[in-house]
Amino acid sequence: MHRYTILTISLLSVTSCFACPGHVRRAANGTVTPQSYTVQTRIKPSVPTSNVAITNVRIWDGYRVHEPDTIFIEGEFIVKKLRTVDEVIDGANGILLPGLIESHAHPGSTKDLETLSSYGVTTVLNQNCQNYEYCSSMRGQTGLTSFFTAGLSAKAPGSSHANNSNSPLDTLIWSPSQAPAYVGNVFGNGSDWLKIVSEADGPDQATQNALVREAHSMGKKTNTHASDLESYIMAIVSGTDRPQHMPLDGLLNETMLDLMRSQHQYATPTMKVYYDVLHIPGAGASLGHPGITFDEGWAFVKQNVAAMHAKGIPILAGTDSTTPYAGLSVPFGSSLHDELWYLTEAGLSPQDALRAATTVPAWAYDLPNRGAIAHGMRADLLLLQPNADPFKAINDTKKISRVWVGGLEYMNLAGNSSATQ
Repeated sequence: MHRYTILTISLLSVTSCFACPGHVRRAANGTVTPQSYTVQTRIKPSVPTSNVAITNVRIWDGYRVHEPDTIFIEGEFIVKKLRTVDEVIDGANGILLPGLIESHAHPGSTKDLETLSSYGVTTVLNQNCQNYEYCSSMRGQTGLTSFFTAGLSAKAPGSSHANNSNSPLDTLIWSPSQAPAYVGNVFGNGSDWLKIVSEADGPDQATQNALVREAHSMGKKTNTHASDLESYIMAIVSGTDRPQHMPLDGLLNETMLDLMRSQHQYATPTMKVYYDVLHIPGAGASLGHPGITFDEGWAFVKQNVAAMHAKGIPILAGTDSTTPYAGLSVPFGSSLHDELWYLTEAGLSPQDALRAATTVPAWAYDLPNRGAIAHGMRADLLLLQPNADPFKAINDTKKISRVWVGGLEYMNLAGNSSATQ
C-alpha cells in the first residue's frame, strides 16, 4: 500500500464570495460569508514503481460490463500485460469503473481532494479561480484527485456576482474591446479554460461573444455560468463550449436546443445544488427568483435536462460542491453520486449517467488518458463491492471497495481505502 501525509501551510489567504450557480450563497439575514482559499502544499510520495494486478474484476467499458478479468497497472498507467507482478489484489468479482470526473466543483484545500478521492472522484474541474497561486498549488497532488481549473470568472461591473464577491474593478469586464487583454491574462496565469458569468446584470451579448471568440482564437475553450432562461440563451448564442447549470425559470425552445447541438456544446446541469438550494425556505431570492418554489424550479431543471438529452446534447455530471458556509453545504465526493441519481430521474439511463461522469467530460475537457479503462490510460479506478450493480441501481456507485488515483491506491490517514469503509 502507498500512504502519504498531508501538510498544509498558510502561505497566502484570499477571501471571496462564492457566487456560482446564479444563486449567491447568503445566510438567512442576507449577509454573505466569504470563502477562504489557502495556498496548499503537502508531502508527496514518489511516483509508484510497483506493478499491480487486480484480478477477478468485471470491467465496464463505457457500454457494458465484461466477464471477470484481470487489469494490470504499471506505475501510473494501465497496461496490457506485465513481465513481473509485485502485488496481486483480488477484486472479488466486483465491477471496475473508471475514476469519476466531477465537472463542476470548488475545492478549497487538499483535504477536499482527499474527500473526493475517497469517493472515487479522481478528477475535479474547478470552476472559478479566485487566486492563481492557490490554484497552481492544488495541481499535481500525487495520490489525490487531479485538479484542473478555470481562471478568474469574467464578470461585469455592478453585477450580482461582482458585488457579492467584492471584485476589484481591474478584474471586471464591461466592453468587448477588453476581451483580448482579459482572456490573455486568464490563460497567461495557467488556467485550463475561461469562465464567463452570464446573468441579468452581467456582460452583454457582444462582450460574451468577444470573450468566446478571443479564447477560441487562442485554441482555448470556454464555460459560461447561466441559471436563468435569458442568460442561458445568451450563453448559447455566444458559442461558449460548455454552459454551466440549467434554466430554472423556463424551458429552452427547439431553436436553442438545435443551436446547442449544431455548435457541439456540452451541458453541465448541476442538478444536485438546485435540489438542495430549492429546498431551503426563501432560497428563491438568492437564486434571483424570489417567488419560485421547489416544485416549479425543479420541474424546469428536470425538463430542460431531459430535452437536452433527447436532442443528443452531451450531459456532464457536476454538482457545484464547495466547502460549507452561509448555511449551505454541497459535500465533495458523495454529491457526485447523488448527481448521477438526479440525472437518471431526468431520463438518462444508468449507463448514460455514468458516461456523464467518465467518458463525456474526458472528451469535453480534452483529457485523453482519463474516463475509460484501457491500455495506456491513467490508472484512475473505482472498484465496487461484489454486491453492487449500478446498472440496476445507480446508487450502488456508493458501494465502494477500493480506489486508485494515478496508480496509487487511495488510503486516508486512518488507513481506510474508501469513503464507505
